[in-house]
Amino acid sequence: MVLVDTSVWIDFFRSVDRTWKGELKKLLISGQVAIIAPLVAELLYGAKGDKERSRILDLSASVEIFSTELSQWIEAGKLGRSLRKQGYTLSIIDCLLAAVAQQQGASLWTLDDDFAPLFRQGLVEQFRLKG
Repeated sequence: MVLVDTSVWIDFFRSVDRTWKGELKKLLISGQVAIIAPLVAELLYGAKGDKERSRILDLSASVEIFSTELSQWIEAGKLGRSLRKQGYTLSIIDCLLAAVAQQQGASLWTLDDDFAPLFRQGLVEQFRLKG
């Protein structure tokens, strides 16, 4: 399963020309994409109109939504604090995404360099495009 970050969805919805869009579509069709509910809120918050808002809502109805229980929020807080002590700052939603990916055994697909310390330290598996 691939947990897809906000940064990927923004480019996907905004018709930015990306070579990886075909890979994301394949993963969507095969049911291998997951998101978390706070990510839906993030996307809706930044939506650039009714069409984009509608696409986001359609997405949220068509992919697996990993739950975000208190235990994942606690892990997100611990992870964020640990990273901050190392000089890295991630948003709490990014920390939550990482905590959920860890717990679910999912790889994380992001375009955001803020996740690099997590990948380098082996705390989260980074999704890599084939080819």
